Amino acid sequence: MKIIKTLFLISLFLFSFNSSAQIYKFDKFVVYENKTDSIESNVYCNSINSNYFLRIINSYHGQEALVYDLINKKVHYFEVTKKSIEKDLTEVSFKYKNSRKVIEKVKFNYFFEYIKINEDSLYNYSKLVVYKNKSKKKIINEIELKIKKDKSSYFPLYRFCTMHTFEFNTEMDFSIDGIIEASRTKKTI
Repeated sequence: MKIIKTLFLISLFLFSFNSSAQIYKFDKFVVYENKTDSIESNVYCNSINSNYFLRIINSYHGQEALVYDLINKKVHYFEVTKKSIEKDLTEVSFKYKNSRKVIEKVKFNYFFEYIKINEDSLYNYSKLVVYKNKSKKKIINEIELKIKKDKSSYFPLYRFCTMHTFEFNTEMDFSIDGIIEASRTKKTI
């Protein structure tokens, strides 16, 4: 996972839902690459508030933007339009389409433990151990993490991008200062 600081603050989506307005602000841009499946995602986040994300995807009907609101458990869909303004400047517009409630279909009672293994001046090397039971005796798998040191915690961004079925589980956020640049899962079962 690569994180890029944007030179501008993306203040998006002033839209209305049943007479209430919502503003989402994004100040970080991440390109997430899943090398196993050759999938790339563009995700925007807020470095202070980790309760919402913007994912831009290419779908069969063009480019689409999805804003995931983890507090209200909703996904807001937008049509994306790009227009070239100058040589290196592009205007991006978002047209609201609809919103849907997020329904978490899979509920697992897994338990997680964060263990720091080693560190140097730039990185922490850690692992996230996943257990099947609360007593933490049955290990399901281990996730090795390479974390670039930073004063902000980007674990919620990592969880959202990589931990399918747990992407909306805000209760499992760890206070890990830094950007998880690489991870590798070692299945133990």
